[in-house]
Amino acid sequence: MPAGPLADKTKVMAAGETTEVSGVGVEAVPAYNISPDRKRYHPKGEGLGYVIQLDGKRICAAGDTEDTPEMRKLKQIDAAFLPMNLPYTMEVKQAADAIRQFKPKIVYPYHYRSAKGTMADMDELKKLVGDGVEVRVLKWYP
Repeated sequence: MPAGPLADKTKVMAAGETTEVSGVGVEAVPAYNISPDRKRYHPKGEGLGYVIQLDGKRICAAGDTEDTPEMRKLKQIDAAFLPMNLPYTMEVKQAADAIRQFKPKIVYPYHYRSAKGTMADMDELKKLVGDGVEVRVLKWYP
């Protein structure tokens, strides 16, 4: 962070680190692509997602990532924000596989409009996820 008004309030984190800021717990989780044809977009070791602990809730903001082993190991997630835009992050099936594995209570897909402007199939996501996880689709796009 360059010098400025927020420089002394900024903490640079590495994957696996945890910290607390104003009573809010923050855990840095690796965010990267695993598919050979997508690794160039988000190489391992460059990006992070975060698990935020606030008022007894655990919220996952995944960052730009695919269905990584680290994501699959997350536990006790109350809400997860997961990206789904090809070719940069996850496709619907990958997202559903990840969701079924780490079982957040609620999922908010984001980045679900592709680089070409097409929308990921949210009905298909809900069908593949099945019962037990609520998928909430917000209107991120006009």
